[in-house]
Amino acid sequence: MSLFERIVACSGGMTAAMDLLMVQTFLLYFYTDVVKINAAIVGTIFLVVRIISAIAAPAFGIFVDKTTTPWGKYRPYYIIMGIPTALFGFLTFTTWDMGRTGVYVYIIITYFLYSIFCSIGGVPKSAMGPLLTKNTEDRMSMGLLGYIFAVSGSVIAVSGTPFFVRILGGDNEAKGFRMTMAIFAAFAILIALLQAAVLKEKYPPLKRAHSSGYTIKQMLGAVFHNKTAVIVFLLSLSINLSTGLRSSVSMHYLKYYLLKPDLMAQVGLLTMVGLFIGAMLSPMLTKRIGLRNNLVMSTIVAITTSALIFVIPARSYGIYVYILLLFISNFFNGLSTPAQGTLMPNAIDYTEWKTGMNVGAFMSSLNSFIGTAGTAFSGVVVGILLTTFGYQAGVEQSGTALMGIRLLMSLLPAIAGILALASLWLGDTEKQHERIARDLIEGRD
Repeated sequence: MSLFERIVACSGGMTAAMDLLMVQTFLLYFYTDVVKINAAIVGTIFLVVRIISAIAAPAFGIFVDKTTTPWGKYRPYYIIMGIPTALFGFLTFTTWDMGRTGVYVYIIITYFLYSIFCSIGGVPKSAMGPLLTKNTEDRMSMGLLGYIFAVSGSVIAVSGTPFFVRILGGDNEAKGFRMTMAIFAAFAILIALLQAAVLKEKYPPLKRAHSSGYTIKQMLGAVFHNKTAVIVFLLSLSINLSTGLRSSVSMHYLKYYLLKPDLMAQVGLLTMVGLFIGAMLSPMLTKRIGLRNNLVMSTIVAITTSALIFVIPARSYGIYVYILLLFISNFFNGLSTPAQGTLMPNAIDYTEWKTGMNVGAFMSSLNSFIGTAGTAFSGVVVGILLTTFGYQAGVEQSGTALMGIRLLMSLLPAIAGILALASLWLGDTEKQHERIARDLIEGRD
């Protein structure tokens, strides 16, 4: 692949990260502190909607795998999914004067549709990877580029949103969020149009690999006998659960515990530097110590730094300790994530090579389902625990409420990280992929 093609292919990671971080970092705050909805109710809405979204992803994946359009198997979905996702993202962060009942109905509908399109929209994009290239170096390069774009999107969402909300809305946070999401939506639509125009399916599925004649039971059997796929699924569950817990209360932690609400943007920007540095060093480190060792080392550091956040004191220097721990965690996260991005394309290739079935969209949708389930569970845990510990929006928090926020920021994400560490002991599958890729390319010649 040319550098331009790789850049375009990975650019969607920026808008996907912006969608994810807007939901994980700001939506709970938007609903509880701007729209003034009880945290337990929000947590319940999150759980129900995310479960439905998670179930929708595999169903959509099966549909995509069994369907081929005149414009390609996966390529048209850049537009079909990209535009509605942007539209409903904007509407989710838009409020109207329609009474309390009307507000509940509105947020359920808009968040439901936003969540659905976020969940299923990434399915064909993930499945597109093996059709773009079989070259391992290309995939490592795309993993690095994808991570850089994802980090850039994260920086824009986490650090840029508070700034944009303040500049565009002034004292009116609702207006600020609405205008910010309008800008994000316009940018996402432009990226979707560019991807659809530039990317081509260079390695379409083998004729014997089309999944239209296979049952769901056969597809599931092929997938779950794939060790690499199982590792990817467990990693996805752990990462989304851990990230969902911490991200949902990051603003609450800064505002009520460290008493530094105005530093959200600066904290996000400074800690993201660690991600960039780690991501740039990732290919070199992975080549030197191997993919599995990279992931194990980074996961251990993530668990340790997360647990240490619990002991940060609520004093003036606490914010500096917090930034340092996040920087260290994000640096090692940066080291591992680009390499981690090669696992799903490799798993899709293995299934096609071993069984003759091309079920890339189905596998990607299962990964999306599991990730969404992790995020959904984290959302309901956050909502229930905040309410249980006595959290009240907009007022000084009790010691019990602060304890709940600290647990959600530190120990609970650390426990979720242990699942990721356990999954990595299932085995090392990277050495086999070169032969698999060569066989698949020869089969198309």
